[in-house]
Amino acid sequence: MLPLLFLLGILFLYPKKDKPFLEWGGSLFRFKNRKGAIREIPYETIRSLDIHLDHVDLRLKDGGEEIVRLEEYLDFADRMRIKENFEKVRKALADR
Repeated sequence: MLPLLFLLGILFLYPKKDKPFLEWGGSLFRFKNRKGAIREIPYETIRSLDIHLDHVDLRLKDGGEEIVRLEEYLDFADRMRIKENFEKVRKALADR
């Protein structure tokens, strides 16, 4: 009984991670980075993007770079939908 109470105590003290989110809006893309900060990136500031297995590299026109991590999305269907949305953004960037 004592080990069980000890384990429960650790679980209550362990800080919970914020859930990540990705949001595609009309003119900007929003996501929560690993530090918990919410980033907003207007589409017109994205120069290019590369889609990888577990992350997406966004290269910005000002020379900056953002990495969107996909490790937190464990469901295969969620990952595929996210990658499909980034593919749509990449095609839109190529068309302008």
